[in-house]
Amino acid sequence: PLAIDPQTISGGNLLPNGGFDEIQDKKPKNWVLSGEVSVASEGGNSWLKLSADAPDKAPVAYYSVPLEPTWRELKFTAKVRTTNLKIHKFADPADARISLNFYDDKDRATFNRIVIKEKTDGWKTKTLTVRVPPGSVKITIKPGMYETTGTFELDDLTLAVTKVAPPPQKPQ
Repeated sequence: PLAIDPQTISGGNLLPNGGFDEIQDKKPKNWVLSGEVSVASEGGNSWLKLSADAPDKAPVAYYSVPLEPTWRELKFTAKVRTTNLKIHKFADPADARISLNFYDDKDRATFNRIVIKEKTDGWKTKTLTVRVPPGSVKITIKPGMYETTGTFELDDLTLAVTKVAPPPQKPQ
């Protein structure tokens, strides 16, 4: 089993760099980036910025979190902003999104929840509570843009455990 801080179970953040403030090798620490993905900052605040000037660019970022087998429900929250976002209907998917991908011990996807398909300017907070599919050993947070041009920005990502399995009952 994983060693998890008790604060995590009471609502702590499983994404230690969800504010994109820790930078290592010019990218957010512990994140995998592909395409036009960078960290923007202003006034001491940093955030993740995905950009595409052509619909086939598909910038994405990944962050994986191991899961405890007793976790039953997670709450994900993010601040998002899009600028000049244009959806091109060449293929499906065609949007800006954050996916929550659950994987089993053979690295097969056991669940995929699309969190955000945002087409408006300005920062907005999005929240989604998801059930952890049985057999899941990790979740990957994956913001991306598909068949889309413009800018998709994210900040203050949190992932918290909201429900755990009850402890086993002791025999009488």
